[in-house]
Amino acid sequence: MNGPRSDFTIAVLSELRGTNDMHYARLQTDHELRIGEGYLVFGSYHDGIYEALPEFRVIPLGITFKQEMIADKSLDEQLQILFKLAVDNLNEEIAQKEAEKTRIETGLQK
Repeated sequence: MNGPRSDFTIAVLSELRGTNDMHYARLQTDHELRIGEGYLVFGSYHDGIYEALPEFRVIPLGITFKQEMIADKSLDEQLQILFKLAVDNLNEEIAQKEAEKTRIETGLQK
């Protein structure tokens, strides 16, 4: 397959490094993106396009991310908050998947 898996127009809420001019841009990545969810992206920007091609450069934050969560925090604090949010979201997703697995497995026992 040629090209990135996802090519979205995104709203940049905050840049941890660089200019912070809040704008819309394109994000090209190999990570599957979902509309309405927040992401922490490590990538490069040029010609109106953010590129984060290795999959590990995009960290899903879920729908609970709000910019106020990291406002007025140091870069280290922002990263800690965002990584914790990502872990919390993954734990919730795992719990939901485990519950679904258990529900389905009960059908095997009958």
